[in-house]
Amino acid sequence: MKNIMKTIINFKSQTLLIIVLGVLINPIAAHAIQRSLNGQSGSTQLFSNDANVTITSVNNIHSLGWNGVLPVSRGGTGAGAFSNGSILFSNGTSIAEDNTNLFWDDATNMLKVGADAIIHSLIVGLGGGSVDSNTALGKNVLLSNTTGYGNIALGMNALLSNTTGRGNVAVGGGALSANTFPGDNTAIGYLALTSNSGADQNTAVGSFAMTENLTGSANSALGMAALNHNTTGGGNTAVGLSALAGNTSGTNNVAMGFRSLGGNTTGSSNIAIGSGAGQFFSNYNNLTTPGGSIYIGAGTKGYDDNDLNSIVIGTEARCLFRLLGRIGKLACREYLCGIFWSFGAVLDPYCHWSNIHRHKCR
Repeated sequence: MKNIMKTIINFKSQTLLIIVLGVLINPIAAHAIQRSLNGQSGSTQLFSNDANVTITSVNNIHSLGWNGVLPVSRGGTGAGAFSNGSILFSNGTSIAEDNTNLFWDDATNMLKVGADAIIHSLIVGLGGGSVDSNTALGKNVLLSNTTGYGNIALGMNALLSNTTGRGNVAVGGGALSANTFPGDNTAIGYLALTSNSGADQNTAVGSFAMTENLTGSANSALGMAALNHNTTGGGNTAVGLSALAGNTSGTNNVAMGFRSLGGNTTGSSNIAIGSGAGQFFSNYNNLTTPGGSIYIGAGTKGYDDNDLNSIVIGTEARCLFRLLGRIGKLACREYLCGIFWSFGAVLDPYCHWSNIHRHKCR
């Protein structure tokens, strides 16, 4: 019995020894368990790939690789390549390029913009319709343009309403802002020709010059508020601050000087040269309806509000020289009074043709 027990004990000892030796010789095979990997403690740990990440395993070697384009969601561009000179921007899905409209020319060091640019609400480009011959610079400039060409608009709301008008120049806030179809107008100054809607061939230079003009054509106004209230009058020329400022429908007048013909509203074919020339008649009432009259000299005045064919010459002169013929060596005169000659000879400055007799032509 003792021999049998001894034999069993020797066998178990040999078996245990073999197991211990097996563990020591090949421990991985015996205990192939990864207890923790990146915070995970499962007995089986797996690597997974996706559209970009790939795993290649060969001969027990595992390699991570990359496939495709890195999307915006992962900090990439979502595109594989870009053209030389591209300026990148987000289209909401990926990083994109548009070299037709936005491009940097490295050879010439020029930024090229194919469409109008907006900088601090200022339009820089061609304006509405993208007509090549137009120039637009400012907020809301040439905003409504469709086919109008050869226009220049500089300043907020300049040529704002223009659609088909051509050859217009508007420089200044609100200049020619109501213009739609007329052409060949030039407005330089704040609100110059701002109400113009159906007239062409006008020139207005100065703040508020021809501000209220609607349909009057072929006018020229140079000076602040010159021809300011003109609406339908045409063929007028006003040079000076507020020259012909009150004119509404009078035509073919010429006024040169501060407030010259400033009170005229409907009178036509008058000439006034000098500060305040033809602005008033007697007692400093506005001269509103003269016709065919000439006023030369500062402060020259008409006799009444309906001066017709009168000539008044000289500073503060108020009388009438009514013509039946030409002025010259053999001028044919009907009435003569109140002319201040340059050498100082003075005829009665307060007379009127109704108070004197007719002179014969001689």
